[in-house]
Order: sequence, then C-alpha cells, then structure tokens
Amino acid sequence: MNSGCDREYAGEPTLRWIFALFVVVLLSSSLDAQAPKRGGYSERIAAGDQWASQRQYDKALREWKGAFEIYLPELRGKRFLAEVRPGFMKRPELSKFIREELDREMPPIEFERMRKAFVALGLAKPTFRPGELLPRLYTEEIAGFYDPRKKTLFLIAESEGTPFDSMEQKITLVHEMSHALMDQHYDLEAMQRGVLQDDDALVALTSLVEGEATAAMFAYAAGGKAFLRTPPSMAGQMFPMDGDLAAVGGPALRDAPKIIVQSLIFPYGGGLKFVLDLTHRSGDWTEVDRAFRAPPISTEQILHPEKYRNGDDPPMRCQLVGVVEAAGDGWKEVTRNTLGELGVSILLEERGARGAERAAAGWGGDRYLILEGPDGQLAVVVRTLWDTERDAQQFARSWRRSSPKAKVIRSKGREVLVIEGIPEERRAAVEAAASEGEWYPKRFPVRPPSRFR
Repeated sequence: MNSGCDREYAGEPTLRWIFALFVVVLLSSSLDAQAPKRGGYSERIAAGDQWASQRQYDKALREWKGAFEIYLPELRGKRFLAEVRPGFMKRPELSKFIREELDREMPPIEFERMRKAFVALGLAKPTFRPGELLPRLYTEEIAGFYDPRKKTLFLIAESEGTPFDSMEQKITLVHEMSHALMDQHYDLEAMQRGVLQDDDALVALTSLVEGEATAAMFAYAAGGKAFLRTPPSMAGQMFPMDGDLAAVGGPALRDAPKIIVQSLIFPYGGGLKFVLDLTHRSGDWTEVDRAFRAPPISTEQILHPEKYRNGDDPPMRCQLVGVVEAAGDGWKEVTRNTLGELGVSILLEERGARGAERAAAGWGGDRYLILEGPDGQLAVVVRTLWDTERDAQQFARSWRRSSPKAKVIRSKGREVLVIEGIPEERRAAVEAAASEGEWYPKRFPVRPPSRFR
C-alpha cells in the first residue's frame, strides 16, 4: 500500500529507530570496521572526529564525507561520478521541508484517496488522517535522507542540548552516501518513477535500495566485505520485523496503521535479507549490481529471494476493466493498485485472520479496485491469482472468516475474486466484469541510462 514514503524526500531515509536497532547488533559484534587500503581514509575519519569533539560539526562532516568517498568506492567497486553535497538540517527545517514536499507530491485529494482505500480494505480506522499523520511521522523518525531529485544529502541535527552522536552521524552518512553512489550509477529517481503506480513493485524496489545501503552500513561498522558472507537468516536478528517498536519509535509511529509502519520497516530488514541472499555465496556485490539493472518487481521476490534468482515464477498482473461501469450509475473509482504478498499478509492480519502470513505465501498476483457509491459508501473488488488451487482455497477461507460481509468467488482453479460493498443487484455484473481479462507477467519498466554517464 502506498503510504507516501515512496516520495523523493522520504524514499531513501535513515530512520532514528534503525540506528537504535543497529547499535544493539554493533555492540554485540567483535568485529571492527576495516579501513580501506587507500591512504587518507583513517586520517580523515580521525580529523572529523576531532572537529566533532570541538563542536565544529560542518567541518567534521566534510572530513567524514571525504573519508567515505575513499571507503565506499573500494567497498562497492564503483567510483563516485559526481560530488556528493551533504549538509545538516535541523528538525524544524525537516518538518517544513517534508510538508512542502508532500504538498508538491500529494495534494489533498491523494491523501483522501489513501484514507478511503485504507478504510475500505480494513487497514485503518475511519478516523485515520494521513495528511496529519505522515508529516509528524517523518519529522519524528528521519535521521537523514538522500534526495535523488535534487541530488542532496542531509543529516538531521537535533535541538540544542541534545548530545551530538558522532557514531550515529557517520553510520547515517555511510547509508545515505551509498544511496548517492547507486543513484549516480542507476538513476534511482527514474527507477522510482517507473513503479509509482504499483505499490507492491515500489516496496520491492525500495527494499533493494535500502537493503544495499544497509548492507554497506553494516559492512562499514562490522567487518568490511566479510559482512557480505553473513547468512541471510541473520537479517531477522538485526532487524526484527514483527517486534514492538514502541521502545524505539516516536508517538506518530505508534499511532500509525500497521501498513504504514511495515512500509517503513520492511525495506530495511526485508531488503537486507534479500541483499545478503545475493551476496553470501560469493562474498561480493555482483548479483546486487545485477539486481539494480533488473530490479525485483514484487514483495514476493523480496520475501522469497529464490523466486527472484530463479526467474521462473514471475508475479502476475491483470487489468480490472469495466468494473466501475458494471457497478451502475453514481459509482466512481477511488483508486486501484496491487497489494502483493506483503500487503495481503498485513491485510488479512489486520482483519483478524489467523495464519495470515501462511495464507499469503502462495500469492501469484493481484489487482484491487476501490469504488465509491452515490451515497459515499465504499466497495472493494480484489482479483487474485495463486500458485496452486490449495493456496487459492486457503486465501479464500481466510478472507471469508475475517470478513462475513464479503462475497468470495473462487474461479478458474487458482483465482479468487473478492467483492465487498457492492449492492446485491449489481454484484453479478461486477463479478462478470472483474473476471474478464488475462493475467500477464509484471515487468520492470525499461529505464534510460544514468544521467551521470
């Protein structure tokens, strides 16, 4: 589900609770950061630390940036093609920046569409107000960000009286400079634009981007390239995906619907696991670079990296054509999108279904449509495809149990069609329209070469 975190200012943030989780792993590790062989790195790190101890933070940032311009190309095997321009931004400035970017990217009508979709799908309460929550959430949680549109990088400076944490700032800087390096080679903004209309694909892409930067961040602090040999199963210990974030998150994070919380968390933990699946056998970045050239297109591929590697079970997509017309006079489309395996799992869990993760595991493809009737009533149409008939039956049972008002039609063996909120006299017409059309493989859009080349 689109939570707004796909926008350029927040598409690649480092969040404050990420640092809190990171420190737990870092302090339990006996490994030390390995300085690169090229000269100047250690000297510039030390110089930056010295400036930071004297509260000359801008000078410290310049030195650390210079050090990582040495370190990251050696770690990643890719040179910077343009200068990175880092700076500090105070949290009140961040709040203003976020609101301006949201105003530019998400006008009020988009927030209202999001609200209606979340409420109709059972992902949020009717009182959910994304236009109020998201600015608070990002302002509270972001520790740094790279903006691929403006090619700028900012670390967040806390208010006076809050100690300056050099370790946190360096870790954040490594993460964000990794984004800048990948942007210069693969054009992250163009990649984002290609999947903005598909939330499932967008989360998958963000997982690749955040997973790569998170792996580089851990490699910096915990053993250099040796970290790439880490078994993917360790990612869950580094980033608990289902734990209580109240201890490390702010009030807005605790107030947010789970779909939004997971859209922020999953790309780090799920992305790191995906990247380690690509690196742990070889100990290098070859397969990760290949993934940037042919990105994952669904959260199914992030959750089950073997499906991405094998390439023989592509996620499928269909078009819901003629459904609004079939609903009758006065009905209109609110939005349409793709849930993906992650979205289906969260949706079923939020609706109270048992075994939601298992019920979603056989996902093969989906498309949903949210409609609004003449009296403001909301309706949901979801067409899904599953790997096996058994998977389809399991999903249908889970939805029925979680939503007595739903009409679930399993058709063509592996398909399940869900209809909620459509008047009985129009339901047959909507069913017929929604069942039309073939399934076809989802493909990542062809991208132009990087503007830096």
